[in-house]
Amino acid sequence: MKYLAHHDVVFREKDIDNFTRVHTIDEKQFRQVKTALMASQELVEIGENEKGEKLYTTATMLQNEKEMLSRTDELNMKNGHDVDAAIINQTIKNYTMTREQEEGFRHMTQGGDIAVLVGRAGTGKSYTLAAVREAYEAQGYSVRGIALSGIACESLQQQSGIETTTIYSQLKNWENGRDLLTSNDILVVDEAGIVGTRQMHEIIEHVSDAGAKVILVGDNEQLPPIEAGGAFRGIIERTGYFELSTIQRQKEAWQKEATINFSGDAGKVAAALDTYLEKGRIIAEPTLDTAKTRLVSEWAQHTIKNPDKSTLILAYTNQDVFELNAKARDYLKAAGQISAAVPYPDRKGTATIRRRREGNLPPERKVNGCQERLPGHHP
Repeated sequence: MKYLAHHDVVFREKDIDNFTRVHTIDEKQFRQVKTALMASQELVEIGENEKGEKLYTTATMLQNEKEMLSRTDELNMKNGHDVDAAIINQTIKNYTMTREQEEGFRHMTQGGDIAVLVGRAGTGKSYTLAAVREAYEAQGYSVRGIALSGIACESLQQQSGIETTTIYSQLKNWENGRDLLTSNDILVVDEAGIVGTRQMHEIIEHVSDAGAKVILVGDNEQLPPIEAGGAFRGIIERTGYFELSTIQRQKEAWQKEATINFSGDAGKVAAALDTYLEKGRIIAEPTLDTAKTRLVSEWAQHTIKNPDKSTLILAYTNQDVFELNAKARDYLKAAGQISAAVPYPDRKGTATIRRRREGNLPPERKVNGCQERLPGHHP
């Protein structure tokens, strides 16, 4: 059952069937396994969806949610990490925050031992968190951060000065008794809206046991959790939250409106894309082939003129990645940037890697969203 619940808190009988068919060899074994799963005490029926299909979850997931929300209530009632008014006022003077950001700053540095800050990208969450870090450190606390991805960790650390590690790494450390929280710690969880119930339960548990404070930062309209859960929404229903709603990153009104639309429904996303197209910020070509040719041409020109800068091409399919990489290599070869082809084996057979000419390109470059040693084929 834990495999079924890994990606979805709630699942249907057809999901159980699909899982069972993948892991059985014939119809007889399928029926035996299906019967055992449906009779399992771990399986809990919780109602029906709008199509009349029965919905299930697991007893373990229900228990995790119950414990997480109970701990959340306890943290919300505690008030052990306030910051002195003098430090609050001085920190506000040190930063050029909007009134909205200042209110968010006060929300996070005063009140219970759990605080939630909600805001779309570009509303200044990281800038506000920098002020939070400064205030808590001036009070003598230690501020540390965690996030799901390495990129999110790097972004939070660079923009707010909060030393940050990945959630997976931190949970492993805690599991092995390393780098434990103390009552002197303020833990910031970035992109909390995409943290699954299982991980959020562990985080809240560690914070509660240590007597620390946790600040959850995210967007409840963001992508769903990678793992099973809706933990962020469940928590903010208990704790309340402060929302930064004013876009700070974009300065022009149309950009701010488009940013809001990008986090809306499909119709609003289409409107946002149309706006960027009208403003000349999206370049359209009549065919996919002409788009690829222009994309790689402009990439190559930029790369050759700016050898010390990182560049990025994104593609939707593996085939597109292969074609764009081939075109990129051809451009760089014609410009004398790569030479001396050397064959090497990979999972798909023999691929080719070309050596760089000395002093032309940096040691690593990101192409098509992948880190590579040379502009070559990605296995």
